[in-house]
Amino acid sequence: MRSRTDQIIKLSPPSIAWQINAITATAHKLARTRIKEKEELGVAIAEYTQQKIKGSLTLVDLLRCPGFHYLNLDSYGLGNKDLDRAEKEGAKIDRKYSGYIKRHENQIEQIARHSNLKLPSNLDHMTIDTLSMEAREKLTKVKPLAVGQASRIGGVNPADINALLVYLEVRRRAIA
Repeated sequence: MRSRTDQIIKLSPPSIAWQINAITATAHKLARTRIKEKEELGVAIAEYTQQKIKGSLTLVDLLRCPGFHYLNLDSYGLGNKDLDRAEKEGAKIDRKYSGYIKRHENQIEQIARHSNLKLPSNLDHMTIDTLSMEAREKLTKVKPLAVGQASRIGGVNPADINALLVYLEVRRRAIA
């Protein structure tokens, strides 16, 4: 199975394909390259960031430090000189927020898996404290029959759907 990046590269003009490959390679380098606390470079970076390096850290971890940017990697000889500023930012953002993106994708998959799950007809949405007040009001007004229908109601966000799924699971286990 081909990855989404592979599909984009195949359909892209050569210059864009080169950029995507360069950003992907840079993102992988950021995840693999480690800075050790006792090395000269590690000491210099710890002094610059004013944060102690415990053992070692990846360049991704380093980019998560407040005030440390990809341009700083260039000044230490760790960057990719072939990338322009926007591409460097793209590589940094890709790795820096990958955990958030992955969690969001997992939430979307979970909601998709449970979209056909029927909601009990006697469900009182106002008693579910983990739902936002707006979601409680909208769900009470619309009275959706399934989780998928509830997820499409304006004012009901993915966090509310997750809270609803957790509530339903807890309720199911209490009954069983």
